[in-house]
Amino acid sequence: DELRFAAFVLVINSAVGKKDLQAQDQDSAARVQDCREFEKALEEMLGVPEIKESPAQKFRFLKCSMNCSEITREDPAWEKLLSDIRKVSKGVDA
Repeated sequence: DELRFAAFVLVINSAVGKKDLQAQDQDSAARVQDCREFEKALEEMLGVPEIKESPAQKFRFLKCSMNCSEITREDPAWEKLLSDIRKVSKGVDA
C-alpha cells in the first residue's frame, strides 16, 4: 500500500544535447537518430513496453531522455518531470 502513490522514473542520460537537436546539418541529424535507436533498444532490454502496458504501472512509471550534463533546475524538461512525479504522488491521472 505504501507504494500505491510512488512514482518509478527511468531517466536515460542521452548523448543528444540541445545543440544536436537545434542543428540543421546531416551529421547532427544522424547522431540524433543513432542515439534514439540506442535508447529504444535499451528500453526494450529493460522491459519498458511491458511496464507501460501493465494497468498497475502505466500511470506510475515515467520515462524521460535527457542529456543530464545540460539539465538545470530551471530546465523545462526537468520541471515537467517533477510535475509528473507530483501528479503521481497525489494520485492525479496524468
